[in-house]
Amino acid sequence: MYILHVCFVMERGIYLKKTYLNKMLIFLLLLCLILPRGLPEIKVKASQTGTITANSLNVRSKPSTASDKVQLSGADVYLTKGETVTILKEDGDWYYVSLKFNGKTVKGYVHSDFVKVKETPKSTP
Repeated sequence: MYILHVCFVMERGIYLKKTYLNKMLIFLLLLCLILPRGLPEIKVKASQTGTITANSLNVRSKPSTASDKVQLSGADVYLTKGETVTILKEDGDWYYVSLKFNGKTVKGYVHSDFVKVKETPKSTP
């Protein structure tokens, strides 16, 4: 009787392994059918340029008027009307920009209300 019990347990273990493998195989097949083919397309927006419309505009370290002004060699970094910036990303009502200040490249935040974005022409196929 002990031998029968051991055989049943062994057969039961093999049966459980087969059942688990079958369920895993079905899950993987369903996953392949449900997921779209290939990886999703990631669209990267090209950097845009903008022109400053304010007479004087502070460049901030974070997207908030309460944040510190960006400094270069101890001087506050600011922009004047007509200067251009490269917009790297949008953060709410703020733009994270790259600009030239005293001949050096500086990055920081400016409020979008004071930047006129240059529309980039759409390329024709």
